[in-house]
Formats: sequence, C-alpha cells, structure tokens
Amino acid sequence: EPAIQVVFRDISARKEAERSLRESESRFRTLFDLSPQAIALTEIASGRIIDANRRFCELTGYEKQEILQKRTPELFYSEEDRARFLQEIQTSGSVQGLEMVFQNRHGESLQALMFSKQIQLDQGPVLCTMFVDVTEKKRLEAQPRQAQRLESIGTLAGGIAHDFNNLLMGVQGRVSLMLAEISPEDSHIEHLEGIQEHVQSASKLTQQLLGFARGGKYEVKPTDMNELARRSAGMFGRTRKDIRIRLAAQEGLWTAEVDRRQIEQVLFNLYVNAAHAM
Repeated sequence: EPAIQVVFRDISARKEAERSLRESESRFRTLFDLSPQAIALTEIASGRIIDANRRFCELTGYEKQEILQKRTPELFYSEEDRARFLQEIQTSGSVQGLEMVFQNRHGESLQALMFSKQIQLDQGPVLCTMFVDVTEKKRLEAQPRQAQRLESIGTLAGGIAHDFNNLLMGVQGRVSLMLAEISPEDSHIEHLEGIQEHVQSASKLTQQLLGFARGGKYEVKPTDMNELARRSAGMFGRTRKDIRIRLAAQEGLWTAEVDRRQIEQVLFNLYVNAAHAM
C-alpha cells in the first residue's frame, strides 16, 4: 500500500507539472500574439524563424507562412548583422536595445531596437526577440539637424548674394559712367544699355537669394502683371535676336499682390523653355 501511494503521488505531481507548463505556455502565447511590439522566435544556431506574432508580420510586410522556417539573413539583414547580434548574446547573455537596420518586404529600411533572450520551449532553447520600431522617431530627430543645415545654407546664400551684389554695383557704376560720357548717336549705346538692364536683372536675382536667406520673406507689392510681362519679354528679346516675341495681353487686368522678382523669374524660365523648344 505505501508503494501504491508513492506511485499515485508521482503521477499526480507529474500531471500538476504538465498542467502548470500548459498554463505557462498559454499565457506566453496570449502575450506573444497580443503584444503591440514585433516578436519572433528563432533557432539559436541557424537563425531560422519558428514563430512570429501578428505585429512582426505587419512590420516586415510578410505573411506568417512566408517567413516560417526561413533564416533571418535571408529576409531582413546581413550575415554580418546577425553575427553582431549573436556576439551580443554570447557576451551579455541577452540583447538590450541593440540598434539594427533591416529591410522589409518592399525593400524599405526600418530602424529597430532589438531585445532578445533565450527561453526554453518544448522543442528546446530558442531566442525570443522583440523589435521596437524607431524609424519614425529617428526621422523626427533628424528634422532639427536638417533645419540647421538649411539655416547654414541660407546664411551662406545670403553672404554670396551680398558679395555678388557688390560686384554688380561696380559693373553698374562703370556702365553709368560710360553712358554719361558717350554720345547718344554712338553705336555702342544700345549694348551699354543692355548691360545695364542685365545688371539690374542679376541684382534682382540676388534679392531672391537674400529672400531665401531670410527664410522666404519676400517683397510683395501690388503689381501690373501686363507691364511686368512686357518689360521681361522685351528684356529677354534683346538677348535672343534669333526669335521674335509677340505679346497678347488682356487689357483691364486688376493688379495682383506678388513678389515681382519671383514672377519675373517664372516668366524668364518660361521664355527660356519656349526658346529651347523652338
């Protein structure tokens, strides 16, 4: 009778252990499937994926059946990155926030923090790895740096514009002196006046650069668009003697509040494109 009691106690203890294991695995499965973070189970030696939760599939773009039994370097990152991951496991026993860049199904780069630890399942020890997607966080962190670079470019553009404007003023001054001393009947007067107009146009371009350097603060004024078109077309026509410009302007247009330099630049771009097309 004592021997029978011992057998019954052993069977009861074994059943209790099996029940406890099933409950533990059930809790793990529930947390695994409902986790808002991407989780995958992989074989330690091969890196073969044996399970993945719903969030992992959403993050990578793969269906679950497409990734099971495939090695992680076949899908997401290189052998070198996996070696770095395993080195961290062997050194520390776990991975806590290892930064990794991997590719999703569409070839897009995703930045993730990896947390991994060895766990014991029925089939033996496996790695349970959580991927915390920080792609958007990294993008937002990069925005201030991008803004600083743009500010530096704006400062540089402003300095160049000031220096270039000083050069133009020197050219303008010399042309003005020549026009003051030359006879109105001189054949070169048309060329000098053309140089003067080009200098004025270039000066307006420097003002655009200065507007960019000031963060887009342009000079907006009520403007007669017809007059602006006539003046810019005439100026462009003097630079291209091989074409003829016919202006068909609608009379009685209302004035528009615009930055004249910007609109002139738009018109010049149109003139150049049209001339190239012809």
